[in-house]
Amino acid sequence: SIDLRLVPNQSPEGSHKKVEAHIARQGFFIVHQNPDTSTLKAHAQVVKLEWQSGYPPYRASMENGAAQGIVRAIESATGGRVIQVVTLGGSLPMYLFAGPNSTPVIGVPIANHDNNQHAVNENLRLKNLWNAIQIYAGIFAGYQPGQISNGGAH
Repeated sequence: SIDLRLVPNQSPEGSHKKVEAHIARQGFFIVHQNPDTSTLKAHAQVVKLEWQSGYPPYRASMENGAAQGIVRAIESATGGRVIQVVTLGGSLPMYLFAGPNSTPVIGVPIANHDNNQHAVNENLRLKNLWNAIQIYAGIFAGYQPGQISNGGAH
């Protein structure tokens, strides 16, 4: 199993094609259904690929007023600076929340770096949980959208 984490200007279909081209260059004959006996006899190396539909990447600008409002609310709640990471390695269909109007969607993760996400021993440190309560309370209580770079309110 291979998961592909897409970034802007990539599509699931385009990524699938590139992976298949790479596998084919390694000498494999690619099938998408269980190969029959004649296919297996005709090719020394056969690989079956089953693609799921996937979804497009999403990235909101950290310069927009919504993002800056979140940053200010967190900094106010915690008294510290926020580390802003524009792309995370996780998979979330954020494009669905953005919708046709491209409403900014900002993720505020709380997990520790060594949380073994989705593994049997997945964990969350209690300090991260308490920080998350403080951060999300600050967002709910203090969020005010900022000004976007073109001078308009967002």
